Amino acid sequence: MIIDAKGERAARWYESFGAERLRDQPEGHAPRLVLHLTTFATDLRASGHL
Repeated sequence: MIIDAKGERAARWYESFGAERLRDQPEGHAPRLVLHLTTFATDLRASGHL
């Protein structure tokens, strides 16, 4: 999942859930992060939904 954070604070919040920043982002743009789909699967298994 691609995430366009509204700012640095939001980007750090997403990172606390395992999101990773994409490299080589243009200056002045909102931080863009990626959250791997395997993260979702792991959480769904842990909660008994998969």
